[in-house]
Amino acid sequence: MKSSILLFLSLLLLSLNAESILEEDQNPVPPTHDIELVDFEYSIDNEHVIRIEDSDFEVQQIEKRYKTVKSSTSPHENTVKLIRSDSTSSNLAEWSSNLESITQGEAHIFVYEVNYTSVGLSQSSQVLIFLSGSICSLPDGWDATNSQNGLNVYYTFDSNITDYSQMDQLQFTNGYFEGKAQIDLSDKNESLYITIVPDDCDSCTDDEEWTYEIGVSQSTLVFQYDDGEILSVLDTDYESVVLSASSLDLNQQNSTYKVYVFGEESVERYAGLNQSWCAVRSSDDYYSVTDLTNSSVTTNSQFAISNLNKSSTYTAVLVEDYEAAGYGGAIYKAFTFDTEESEACKLIYGLDFCDTVSYSVPVSRNFTDGLQNSTELGQVYDDYAREQYKNFEYALQQVPCDTELDARYSPIRTCDDCSYSYKQWLCSVTIPRCSPKNETLYKEYESSSGRNSFISDTIDPPFSYFEILPCLNVCHAIVRDCPSDFGFMCPTNLTQIKWSYSDDDYLDDGEYISCNYLGTVYEISSGAARRFASSGYTWLIYAMFLVVYSFI
Repeated sequence: MKSSILLFLSLLLLSLNAESILEEDQNPVPPTHDIELVDFEYSIDNEHVIRIEDSDFEVQQIEKRYKTVKSSTSPHENTVKLIRSDSTSSNLAEWSSNLESITQGEAHIFVYEVNYTSVGLSQSSQVLIFLSGSICSLPDGWDATNSQNGLNVYYTFDSNITDYSQMDQLQFTNGYFEGKAQIDLSDKNESLYITIVPDDCDSCTDDEEWTYEIGVSQSTLVFQYDDGEILSVLDTDYESVVLSASSLDLNQQNSTYKVYVFGEESVERYAGLNQSWCAVRSSDDYYSVTDLTNSSVTTNSQFAISNLNKSSTYTAVLVEDYEAAGYGGAIYKAFTFDTEESEACKLIYGLDFCDTVSYSVPVSRNFTDGLQNSTELGQVYDDYAREQYKNFEYALQQVPCDTELDARYSPIRTCDDCSYSYKQWLCSVTIPRCSPKNETLYKEYESSSGRNSFISDTIDPPFSYFEILPCLNVCHAIVRDCPSDFGFMCPTNLTQIKWSYSDDDYLDDGEYISCNYLGTVYEISSGAARRFASSGYTWLIYAMFLVVYSFI
């Protein structure tokens, strides 16, 4: 095996150094093929001696024999570095990675010995090896916004192949690459050779480096990039953002999650590495980092990031670390959000009764005077909604909910359906969604005013604001789900609708949030909004009792 590695290296060196013969006093160095590589456990080119990491042979002995060959522990141009996967094992580790730095003119060769006897291979005729890589940093002279990072990845199982064009090729793009190598089980004596070669960089100095990681596994990818929308922006105010992590399972022991938030300048510096797990985790330019744990996330999988700057654009990245494996992880698609300039609205979330409320509300005068914090502000709204619910709860208790099916008010709806829909409607009309922006369909209120006495007297907003009216759908839901004896009815003409409700059908998705519907996640990104999920109901209009909320 060792002789095949040295043969592979010597052949590659011949192709790399045809024009890089070092001269001293006009006397040419003996050509590479005249050096008996097999006698030494080192790879040698015409300028440097590069130590094979699992060798015990002394560099000085090579220097004594080849006076014109220089030794170097930090090789640079026109050199090849041979790296073995594990100096204590003859087989490829199930989950291994290497962190290396490379300059232009160098080539790094990784040699991994394949495990041909692992469990699960008995039913297959081939061995599958997962390759992945992550760039931690780029040379200062490299264009950081370029998605092509200038590192090429070549791999082969044939130690006699030294021509890159005959190898399989992958490239780092946006700081990441992934691929799969496979070999027949019959080729049990073959190792996997991975070669990293940088592109030329005219604006880079000789000592500027790419820092990168290579991960190899026979079970899955060590590094991964996922372009899925795992986190959703629920709303922002002038200093904070509330995010939904409903797609994450924070109870699992195999992974941990963090959210990195970057300002605009930092994002530009890492634009070409936006898929790199290593670049995000090793960065010190982030504005904040938040650990996602069961203690920091509500039961509705929501969490807030605070202490942001006014009227600013931020980019957030979710990073997953593979705790069970001990190293490696995934990075998810970055997303942006904007904070507001006005202090008229404040985010509340994690309420006890109105637990689906996660948006900005008109700020109270007590809050701006320093007599309340955001948690206490949310509690004032929540307590008021709970108090208003009591009369409905008493009325619902008079309905025979658990009687025989043919005696119930509906064969397909239950009292639980009615209770849920009424609560959603009540919370949306008693806790107004606030915006500092004057958009179509938003309703404007001056300071110290609101839709009812609770807002104007108890909240007493110190600033003017705009309300995002409840969606007409929340009214349709209680008509659909509750007993007809309650006499609920929704407005049907446009004038009545505009007085109390709005409707997201009036506007195309992506323009802005046109109405507030609890239970629906709107993904807000850089001033735009689109509905991320909806209840999927077919809405019906009933003509019974007009449901408005000005009396609440």
